[in-house]
Amino acid sequence: MSGPWSVPLSIATLVAVAGCGASTLPGSDAKVTLDGPSGLADGGNPGDAAGDLTVGTPCGAGLCAAGELCEFGACHKHCGMAARCSDPEACCMPGDVCYLGQCTTPGMPCAPGGGGDGGSCNFTLCPDGQYCEQSIGKCLPLAKTNMCEFHPPVGQFSPKVKWEWQDSKVLPTYNQIMMTPVVADLDGNCMPDVVFSTFAQSNYSTDGVVRAVRGDGKGELWNVTDPALRVGPGAQLALADVDGDGRVEVFACHESKAVLALNSDGSKKWLSADKPCGGYDAPSVADLNHDGIPEVVVGFAVHNAQNGALIGNPPVVKTYGNYGVYSTVAELDGDMQNGMEIVGGGAVYRMDGKLYWDKSGGDLGYPAVADLDGDGHPDVVSVVPAKNVVYAYKSDGTLIWGPKDVNNGVATPKGPTGGGPPTIADFDGDGKPDVATAGGYGYLVLNGQTGKVLWHSTMTTDTSSRVTGSSVFDFEGDGLAEAVYNDERNLRVYDGKTGKVLVKLCSTSGTLWENPIVVDVDADDHAEIVVMNNNYGINMCDQDLGGGMSHSGFKVIGDAQDRWVRTRRIWNQHAYHVTNVGDDARVPKVEPSNWGQPGLNNFRQNVQTKNVFAAPDLVPKDLHALYDQCLKNVITLVATVLNQGAASAPPGVPVTFFWAGPNGTVAVGTTKTKGQILAGASETVSYEWTVQGVDPQGPLTVWVVVDAAGQGPQSGIVNECDEQNNTAKPIQVGCPAIG
Repeated sequence: MSGPWSVPLSIATLVAVAGCGASTLPGSDAKVTLDGPSGLADGGNPGDAAGDLTVGTPCGAGLCAAGELCEFGACHKHCGMAARCSDPEACCMPGDVCYLGQCTTPGMPCAPGGGGDGGSCNFTLCPDGQYCEQSIGKCLPLAKTNMCEFHPPVGQFSPKVKWEWQDSKVLPTYNQIMMTPVVADLDGNCMPDVVFSTFAQSNYSTDGVVRAVRGDGKGELWNVTDPALRVGPGAQLALADVDGDGRVEVFACHESKAVLALNSDGSKKWLSADKPCGGYDAPSVADLNHDGIPEVVVGFAVHNAQNGALIGNPPVVKTYGNYGVYSTVAELDGDMQNGMEIVGGGAVYRMDGKLYWDKSGGDLGYPAVADLDGDGHPDVVSVVPAKNVVYAYKSDGTLIWGPKDVNNGVATPKGPTGGGPPTIADFDGDGKPDVATAGGYGYLVLNGQTGKVLWHSTMTTDTSSRVTGSSVFDFEGDGLAEAVYNDERNLRVYDGKTGKVLVKLCSTSGTLWENPIVVDVDADDHAEIVVMNNNYGINMCDQDLGGGMSHSGFKVIGDAQDRWVRTRRIWNQHAYHVTNVGDDARVPKVEPSNWGQPGLNNFRQNVQTKNVFAAPDLVPKDLHALYDQCLKNVITLVATVLNQGAASAPPGVPVTFFWAGPNGTVAVGTTKTKGQILAGASETVSYEWTVQGVDPQGPLTVWVVVDAAGQGPQSGIVNECDEQNNTAKPIQVGCPAIG
């Protein structure tokens, strides 16, 4: 057969070797020899050392030179175990990586994502100008601003339930949750874990079972089955590594009202001799006296976190319904010598139990701390549910504003009381903190400086406890915080500036003090919402959500297109503020003031991490074909996926090959990348195409699309900075004709 796709018989043998067989295997070292220096017969035997010359490694339609490696029919630098960089290709030094197009020496170990041996997950913070590259667990230089960024579209929320826990084979009837889940890496495998308390039927006061499950939903870590270690399931938990061994301890209110400490495997660490827990309280962990040994605070009682010993003489105070103080810890008076202060809603005590100031009038509220008036000093917000009002005080107790009505004048036919633990964030984007709280009849946001109402949503209903909490997060990275709140029937996400409902999902609860949290719970570099559920009392979804029965447990909710920005992989206590705990769950000896850190000055708000907008940019390169299986009518299509962006791309990116068939475009098939592709690195993929219905000798026009959103059988999974360069130019392929 003649024409551009025929091969002369005189070189057919060379094509058969160079385009087939071992030459298609990475690392092939097969050689082609020519008989004599001229390539003509010299009278010697083929392969004779004296008369034959080794020319190179057969590869594709050619030969690779010395120091090159044949991979999928193309010649590349032979780098052994070292990384290889492209454009132009170069072998990196051992230990270096190909990053941003050049060989780069990584910095110190930080916090790798994914698997790993127990105890091997390090959480060192990277220096300024670097970020933690999760896929290799080391620090790399930050890319230049705007080099390659993806900014989520504002207001386009499309949440999906990524996974959910509904019950366990262990004590399966204990499946109701009515507390705030906490998240940290308990077992040191670099995957966050969710820790929570469960109860059976409607008993949320006693007999609670503490459980821990993997943050990606792939199994349980442990369940505390010992009846002697039952907790108050309506109370909160706290997590921290308090002894520096790289393992995280769990702190709870035992059903006896004592403080219970569990080891990272769920076994008992200690149980306090005193019983400071209110009906439903919330432990917090901090190093109050800066001695390197953290304390656990419940109400105004302070315990050594390592052994449970009581410190000082805690005061006896009146709390709302004798439920609990929900206190937090802060350096209010600026005197580190006397330790941090324990802040309640309207009253502040020293760690030894002595009073600092009390403006509560006998009715303690729920606190939060931030610099509301911009003077560089902390202020205290107090929500007083007994009077359904909000106050703001300076650090010395001087009133800034208040009282402000939690219900904003709305009629309260079932009683006026209400107001849950406050949240502080910049809701309206003016660079200044605002205050939010939930009552029985709505969700209220106030200007932090003046107490003026910014907005009040009356869509919510919580006429049972009326003290549920909320959290905030800037999901889109646009500088405006969204509020995340769950009432008796629904989870809602509000636009922080206007109060517009961005998300409404069925999530029922009898309600206590619980609130949803925002955390990277599955180590995928995107924020998720973790929200608890129970259905012992309220179990029907709203009609606009399809009605139907709700269920118990908790849900992990993410964006359907993975557009929510990065955040931390830890949320360790109800009174969460970013500076109170490190990424490794260790408690700082001297806690940085949250109100003094750039980008913070908030409370119950998680934060974006470095490289928040950095994005990958996947481009197909070196599209070609191999013909070693042409006798089976199979053409192997090969392409290299290059990440020329500023952030790594995840494994499993679809790569789809297309063919211009006689009746139009046909998706030949899809393969997927196998590994994480660092910025500047690449991976070669292939697909074996069984040609049917046409002559495999062609010519056949083919092309390839990386992350082929809306094309072929796959949808795109990666948000790139450039979505217009994912298609390679078409080439013509066809099996050689020999004859």
